[in-house]
Amino acid sequence: AFRGRLLVTDTFLDDLALGLYVNIHKSKKYVVSSVLGYENPNSNFHGLIKQRHRWALGYSTIYKCIKNNKIYKNRIIIHGVSYHCSWIINWIIIFLLMLFNWKAALIYVLLISFFISKNDKSLFLYALVYQFVFPVFHIEWISVFIKEILKGD
Repeated sequence: AFRGRLLVTDTFLDDLALGLYVNIHKSKKYVVSSVLGYENPNSNFHGLIKQRHRWALGYSTIYKCIKNNKIYKNRIIIHGVSYHCSWIINWIIIFLLMLFNWKAALIYVLLISFFISKNDKSLFLYALVYQFVFPVFHIEWISVFIKEILKGD
């Protein structure tokens, strides 16, 4: 039903494209709870890198398609920055704290880990490592996005 209607993109199953489509046509369309597609979770480093690569291609396609619509372009930018670039703020805070007091930086990292793990002790170590390893995947996303934008239409 969505093919050919999602901002003329080839990412018709992309959740961002679907969300934008529903938002644009909110007075005319209803969201029906159904499975439109699925993706097996990636459990290895290479799979996660490939996933971020695909996400960046889809995002850049959507971004290019709405370049003349300021409202939707702003929403797409907010999504990209808040999801794929928020780790940069975290790293800046850690770096600045390290300059002044390494103990404060350590406490900050531990507090963030505590909030990520939602006080689940079994997830705490994962949340700690997550802050330093997971951004690698977003760096892949950012680099692919920039390359795609520089290519042009």
